[in-house]
Amino acid sequence: MTTYVYKPYVLESLGYHGVIPKPATTPAQLREFLNDLYRYELRQLRDRYMRREFSKLEYHERVIDVRKRYPLMSVPVEFWTE
Repeated sequence: MTTYVYKPYVLESLGYHGVIPKPATTPAQLREFLNDLYRYELRQLRDRYMRREFSKLEYHERVIDVRKRYPLMSVPVEFWTE
């Protein structure tokens, strides 16, 4: 069994979302989970926009805020471990 040692910034970012990986959890599994969570948030935001809960400008600002909460989405999984 392979053991993964995650970099501190990866653990911090995952912890923000309540994710604490075990040593045997692969980076690909974590990326897939994080991607699902990210997409869920964006879909919820889009649905709220479609219900006209806020303006298009505010929608764009909120999308940017969601992206900022998921910095690992822009980091290849090869760079998540030591």
